[in-house]
Parts: sequence; structure tokens; C-alpha cells
Amino acid sequence: MSIEAPQHIVQKLDYLEGIRGMAALIVCIHHFMIGYFQRYPGSSIFNDRPETILSRLWDGHMAVTIFFILSGRVLTLSALKKGPTKQSFQSLSSSIVRRPFRLGLPVFAALFLSMLLYALGAYNWFYDAAHALYPSVTQESKWTLWMRPPNAFKSFGDFVVFFVGFFINDPFLDIGAYPLGVIWTIPYELIGSWIVFLLTAVALGLPKRRWLLFAIFSGFLWLSNSWYYLFVIGLWMADLSVSGVFQKLCKSQTPGMWGARVGLLCFGLLLGFRSLPTFQFFEEFQKIQFYRDRWSSGQAQMGGKQGHRWNEPDNAVSLSAICFTLLFETTPILQQLFSMRLFRFLGTVSFGIYLVHPMVLLSTICPLIVGLTALKIGFWGVFVISFIVYLLITLPLGYILYLCIDRPSVDIAFKIREYLFVKVIRVVEDEYEPLAEK
Repeated sequence: MSIEAPQHIVQKLDYLEGIRGMAALIVCIHHFMIGYFQRYPGSSIFNDRPETILSRLWDGHMAVTIFFILSGRVLTLSALKKGPTKQSFQSLSSSIVRRPFRLGLPVFAALFLSMLLYALGAYNWFYDAAHALYPSVTQESKWTLWMRPPNAFKSFGDFVVFFVGFFINDPFLDIGAYPLGVIWTIPYELIGSWIVFLLTAVALGLPKRRWLLFAIFSGFLWLSNSWYYLFVIGLWMADLSVSGVFQKLCKSQTPGMWGARVGLLCFGLLLGFRSLPTFQFFEEFQKIQFYRDRWSSGQAQMGGKQGHRWNEPDNAVSLSAICFTLLFETTPILQQLFSMRLFRFLGTVSFGIYLVHPMVLLSTICPLIVGLTALKIGFWGVFVISFIVYLLITLPLGYILYLCIDRPSVDIAFKIREYLFVKVIRVVEDEYEPLAEK
């Protein structure tokens, strides 16, 4: 059994890589704004969910939703293109084995680096920065934002136990206690990728009506209040791409097609107004969210629960992300835009900047905010300078993490897969083959 080189297994479409990079940058911007500036007097523009169309530009919830859709879209594309062949099933089995190591090694390195910074006292400036911007905030006030100092581990053993429990999505782990807040998405990435790998294997045996399989699974997962339905939506889009549907729509320049593109754009943007009571449609949308939450939580007969947690999918955000993704898939000019070198670079280092940016915020931007505030240069002076410095540090560090950890993790995952599939399984087959002949 031969193993192909990693770089030849999956060829990602450039514009999808660029969209992923833009989503990672949005997450970085979102956390910078809500972490420090959302409560500043008169700065409602930085609220977590401002009632403006521009809120889409830094909606971290939206960016994470797009991440999950793109994962289902990209990870299954190679197998779908190969069709129901031996190579496609080998590719899927290889991906299932490699995925934990591909995700786990960079996360482990980032967690270890975060704990090292914590031990060195690099995170001690958080409350000083918060107090500099908001004098009423002190360490005793227990300012509850996600961007707070992480909890320390008593020993390396505790660190390992947490990592394993976190990676298997242990329900008893407190998300708020994560030593690196953004990693809450990683278990969803792992399990979501496994779901679409298995669904792809089933879909390859269905030459017709695959859409029914995707609709049933995505609907069930949506009713379960699970992020995983977004991965299935991404798989559905990958199947539409392989079947040539998106290519035909891209080539269409009819008024009707341009009207559909404008409709996707407007509808996706207007979902940013989901909290405005003047839109009756969104009131009904929130009712759907409410009943779905009740059903998924097993409280349908108990009065249910109102609202949902920040780490649960939101109907309006999810539908908006689907609209934007369909717009990208059917609009050539947007594909050309996100295929530009800048966006492709962001896509290449997206995992790195996603993991490293909280450490930059806590260890560097916090003391910078304290120093700039002492200079009395005003709110906007503090904001602009700290934001520029934040990006100038985060992007190079994300690239370094990509070179030193992220990219090698792909090669390591392939080597582990090769060892398991080529050596271990072959040894087992050699041992049981004489017994089978008898």
C-alpha cells in the first residue's frame, strides 16, 4: 500500500483558502474589540452584536460558523471527486486516522506555550488594562469577559488530563476554564470532520438522491442544537461543486442569476438586524430558535429554556453564513478577490493566528493599553495604536506557528497513518492469514 505525499492528497481551492483566512482575521478582530473596547462609554460601535450591517465585518460567531461550513466543504472534496473507488475509501479512512493528530499537535503546542506565558507572569496585566479603560473595573469585580487570564495547572499531569478530556469533548469540562479560550471549536472540528467522512462514504454508494441523505442528517443535527449540521451543509456544497452545479451558476450572467446573488448578499447582511423588533420575520425566527432549543434540551414539556449560550449555534447567524458561502460559490469576482495572495496567505496561517492571537492580547496588548492610557492620548489613540501593534505581532507569530508546528503536524499525521495502516495492519493480516487458510 503506497502513501502519497501530503501535498498531493488534497488540493484546496484558492478562494476557499482565502475565505478561511478572512474568517480567521475576523475572529482576531472580534476578540480584540469585545475583549477591551465594547463597554467604553459612547463606543456602541464595538458592542458584541451591534445593530448595524457593518457588524458582519467583525462577527466572530459568523466567522466560526463559516469555518465549520468550509471544513465540510474542503475535507470531503477529494473523495467525492474520485467517486466510489477503492482510492476514495482509502482516502477517507486515512483522513479519519490523521485528523486527530492534525488538529491535536498544534493545539497541544499552543496550550503549552500559553501555560508557559502564564507561569512567567505575562498575563498579569489583564485587570490593569481593563481598569485603565474602565476605572470601575477591578480584579475583585470579576469582570466576566472571555478574554481573561487562564486558569493554571498544578502539574504537567493535570495539563495532559485536561488536554485528553478536552479533545474527546468531555461534557464535564468547564468551557469557561479553558486556558486558551478559542480552542472550544476544536472538538467540534474533530467530530464534525469524522461525521462528514462517514457520510461521504455512504454518499459515494448513492449515485442519485444524495441530497436526501444530506437533508435528513443536517435537519436532525440542527434539531439537536448541534454545530455538526454545518459540516453536513459544507459536504452538501462539496457535492454540488463536484456535480458541476456551482460551475454552471458561476458562468451564468443572466439578470435572474445576478438578482439571486444580490438577494443572497442582502439577506445575509440583513440577518445582522436579528435583534430589531421592527422586523416581524426575525421575531418568528427567534421563535424557531426557542422551540429548537427546547426540543434539543429535553425541556419541551417543562417550559423550555430561553436563548442559547454563546458556544451554541444561532439560527440567524448560521443562515447568514450559508447565504454568504453560497454567494462566494456562485460569484466569480468574489472568487477572484479571495484568491488574491493576501487572502491565500491568511488562509495558510489561519490556524496559527487563530491559536496565537489570545496570547498576544493577554501578554502584549494589555500592558500596551496601560502604557498608552497613561499617555492620555484619548480613546481612539489607544484603540488605533494597540490594534495596529496587535496585527503586526499576531500575523508573524501565526506564520511562525504555521512553519514550526502546523505544517509539520500534517507530515507527522501522515507518518502515523502510514505506520498504522502499512505496518500494524499488515502484521495483523500476516498473523491471521494462516489461520484463515486452515
